[in-house]
Amino acid sequence: MWQAVLVVCDWELSEAPKKDALDQTRVHAEEHKRMAVLEYQRRIKEAMASKPAPPPEDIEMKAPMKAMGAMEEGDALLGSILK
Repeated sequence: MWQAVLVVCDWELSEAPKKDALDQTRVHAEEHKRMAVLEYQRRIKEAMASKPAPPPEDIEMKAPMKAMGAMEEGDALLGSILK
C-alpha cells in the first residue's frame, strides 16, 4: 500500500511545476485583461471629454412644435385650405 502512496506522491510532485506555470499564466492573463479594460475606459473618457456638449434644448419651442403635429399633417391641412 505504501508503494502506491509513494507513486501518487511522486506524480503530484512531478505535476506541481506544471500547475504552478499554469497558475502564473492565468494570473498574467487576468492582469493583462484588467489593464486592457482600464485602457479602454481611459480612451472612452478622453473621447467623451473631447466631444462638445450638445446645445441645451429649447423646451419652450418643443411643446408648441409637438402640439402642431407632424409636418405631413400640416402640409395636408395647408394643401386642403389652398385648394
